[in-house]
Amino acid sequence: METYALTQMLLEAYLVVIFTGLAILVFWLRSDTWVGYIISLAFLFLGLVFLAEETRTVVRHYPNLLLLSDVLTSMSVGLLIMLLYLFPDGQFVPRWLRWVAMTLFVILLLDPFVNQSGQRTTSGTMVIIIVFLVGALPGLFSQIYRYRKVSTPTQRQQTKWVLFGFASMFMGMMVWAIFAEIAPLSPGKSRLIFYLSLVPQYFLISIFPIAVVISMMRYRLWDIDLVIRRTLQYTILTGLLVLTYFGAVVVLQGILSSLTGSTNTPAVTVITTLLIAALFNPLRMRVQTFIDHRFYRKSMMRSRCWRSSRRRREMKQT
Repeated sequence: METYALTQMLLEAYLVVIFTGLAILVFWLRSDTWVGYIISLAFLFLGLVFLAEETRTVVRHYPNLLLLSDVLTSMSVGLLIMLLYLFPDGQFVPRWLRWVAMTLFVILLLDPFVNQSGQRTTSGTMVIIIVFLVGALPGLFSQIYRYRKVSTPTQRQQTKWVLFGFASMFMGMMVWAIFAEIAPLSPGKSRLIFYLSLVPQYFLISIFPIAVVISMMRYRLWDIDLVIRRTLQYTILTGLLVLTYFGAVVVLQGILSSLTGSTNTPAVTVITTLLIAALFNPLRMRVQTFIDHRFYRKSMMRSRCWRSSRRRREMKQT
């Protein structure tokens, strides 16, 4: 039990340090813009919200602070939604989206005062996630509209970084939601599985503030294309290998069961491991080729044209 508590405390401290540290950095360097204020406040509130275990302990001893905890949670969600509407230049594009954003923000601020019926449970947290997803849809529309109609090339790269960060945080939330359902916090193996799931969950969430700060500081903006390409490649590759592994285990266990009457044999593990090792590199190349042709065909054509023109120049010089 102490190990589980220590693990969660360290992971929460990891997120708090990242969010709070980057909030201070953004406020120091970009406090002269609306977007800078929103990002620094959102990071600061999220850092407090992720102190989940400590918050529950404080609220248990001081129930009057429950309302403040819920207000901070609602404000952090509202500020994240506003970030989608205003990034990167602090303007609502299209302009009519300001009324949608203001309405959603007011609803989120009023929610803790309307619903004061006890602490947020797992289902209550899921409601917050659902509100965030629904409220984020117009913001995503705004970012896509900006990308296609308004943004400069630099702003488009900034948008890619921010959306990559949001996607990573969303995946982290989904990891939490899935494992909260399939591995509830009951003693034994299920609790171990849940706490192990916290590692990828917190790592994915921590990508969000880092991606936003990279976007704001315009640091190595064009690296995002490589990051997205590699993320797609290894996500698809991991999914295919996991499916192959479990499919091979099921098939081999069925075959061995019919031959020997036993399914619990080291041979299954050895064969499936060798199969995955043999498939890794060919499958990785196939996935990379598919992604390049499906999503990066234009950049590949430009790269080929550049290489061929360079080759022709070298031939002329010789």
